[in-house]
Amino acid sequence: MKAFRLLVAVLVVCLGASAQEFEGTKEAAERGDAESQDLLGKMYRDGESVSQDSAEALKWFLEAAEQGLASAQANLGRMYLQGEGVSKNYDEAFKWYEKAAEQGDAHSQFMVGDMYIDGSAISVATFIMG
Repeated sequence: MKAFRLLVAVLVVCLGASAQEFEGTKEAAERGDAESQDLLGKMYRDGESVSQDSAEALKWFLEAAEQGLASAQANLGRMYLQGEGVSKNYDEAFKWYEKAAEQGDAHSQFMVGDMYIDGSAISVATFIMG
């Protein structure tokens, strides 16, 4: 069932979601479906079938990320790293990328490594190491 929902979500994004599809995604997100919350966050972030709204994107990514969805955690990492709708915060970016990386998300694993290499994860590492 989750695989089917994910496939539908990908098709919606790739083909351009209509207002009806947006409403269906929003209803599922409001019921607590993490994949739909992540998709809704992407729709708001990218302005897909809805006006672009970074605050709404952040809200929905956070809902899904707190349920443990790696893609939403990675999306939060991106928002904080790039300062998309939020102040740049490398500690928050690292935190969310690390959570996704621990679940095997390859892009997040790369981003964690990259943050260590460029030094943006140093304040986190210093805090953890004492």
